[in-house]
Amino acid sequence: MPQDTLMNDFRRRRIGKTIKRCLVPRRCFLSGKHIWLQKCVVVTTMLTGPGDVIFTDYWCNQKEYFLDEFKGKTWVN
Repeated sequence: MPQDTLMNDFRRRRIGKTIKRCLVPRRCFLSGKHIWLQKCVVVTTMLTGPGDVIFTDYWCNQKEYFLDEFKGKTWVN
């Protein structure tokens, strides 16, 4: 899946966000940096269609998520 499609899913299909501590090494969805043992924002998206409902979690660094929200990129058409 191209990165542009993933960003559209991330930006438009959000159903919730939570703050969790990342106990498993992961990469930030927005910056690509490693996040581990840090507080992270977990954005949950839902994709509906003719088949089953698909839930996807995107892990983001808190600072990167705040900057993305502040810049206003999240709800771009």
